[in-house]
Amino acid sequence: MPRIFRGWSVVAATSVALVICGTTFAAATFGVLTAYVGREFGWSQTAMSLGLSVFLVSTTAAVPVVGRLTDRFGSRRVGLCGVIALAVAIAGGTLLNRSIASLYAFYVVVGVAGAFTNPVAYLRAISLWFDRRRGLALGVAVAGQGAGGALLPVLMARLSDGYGWRGALLIIAALLVVVVAPIVALFVKDDPAQYGEQADGGPAAEGRPAAPREAAGFSLPQALRRPAFWLIMVTLGLFGLAGYAMTGNAVYLLTHERSLSLGQAAALQSIAGLSLLLGRVVFGHMMDRWHAPLVGAFGVLLTAAAAVTLLNIRTFGPLAIAWAVMGGAAGGAETDLLTLLVGRYFGRRSLAEIYSWHNVAFLVGAAAGPPLFGAGLALAHGPTAPMLAVGLVAVAAAGLLLLLGPYPDFAATETDGLQPQAAPVEA
Repeated sequence: MPRIFRGWSVVAATSVALVICGTTFAAATFGVLTAYVGREFGWSQTAMSLGLSVFLVSTTAAVPVVGRLTDRFGSRRVGLCGVIALAVAIAGGTLLNRSIASLYAFYVVVGVAGAFTNPVAYLRAISLWFDRRRGLALGVAVAGQGAGGALLPVLMARLSDGYGWRGALLIIAALLVVVVAPIVALFVKDDPAQYGEQADGGPAAEGRPAAPREAAGFSLPQALRRPAFWLIMVTLGLFGLAGYAMTGNAVYLLTHERSLSLGQAAALQSIAGLSLLLGRVVFGHMMDRWHAPLVGAFGVLLTAAAAVTLLNIRTFGPLAIAWAVMGGAAGGAETDLLTLLVGRYFGRRSLAEIYSWHNVAFLVGAAAGPPLFGAGLALAHGPTAPMLAVGLVAVAAAGLLLLLGPYPDFAATETDGLQPQAAPVEA
């Protein structure tokens, strides 16, 4: 019986860890949690919506630090510390009081701690274990976020009904410590060289140790001089703005502008999470087979389609489910793009650090999205104009992706130190 490649255990452990990573927790539970605390403390939707932006800003500030530490200390140590820190931060949510500032403080702490549990903490390990199948491996790994997106809204609502929202936060924190932390500690391995293997499962070449090829590619200063770096940064910023403008206000729109109940809105979020899970695997596999920017542009356009669909929802039915499926699939394409483009265009030399700056661009856009949409909602006295704007931003992001050229060839940097040359685009 053939031995299962050890890299897949790294992928599986990462996927489990990302079920309750910082971004998944905040995005998936925000609408449900704020519904309960808003009811208890009398906070307005406008005031509470700023909490998601506060979370994104604090995560954005922490991400470059996470990238640098991951390149230096490895995925296992950074991820494990992050899981414990996030558990403490979530448990601290039980201290919320009638001051809205306590909600903002909660999301600041969750944002900083959660940054150490997000995909950036695990990207380095997976990219060293996989090369040809990297898109599929990353897609399966980050599918954990999709599973979390599907499970956490319902879990948060059920636990809050049974134990109160404070009890729900404590139970989620306990799951991180009891389940996630041991899995990360035992199964996240930092590179195949330690086990005599090469990327994708090949044995070490005879007469020399296995090498992870981590020096292949550009350093951050070199990447900054390449147009692709800035093009990807702007594209991801626009994608983040469009995606979070819609998802950050979806529960409010569905329950206030439309006739859906909170339970129905949570069910749609769960459907979106399942679609996101499947989308990450499918889009990851497609990006291994075809040029990633082309595949990604299709995924980004799903955000525009979802925005138009949301405007036409009146009740919980097929159209609402279609919106959830499209929105979730678009989110799946987003994470695959963010993780794969960095490796393909800049190599693995400073992978986590370069990724962290592109993640910053995405998070800046994501942080700006909900309040900008909220302002548009107030000015336009309805969701039509701001939702159409979301669609146009997504179309612009898809167009920018199509401007990216072929992948560089990093083989030259490994053999003779030459600068990478453009390689043909896979059809």
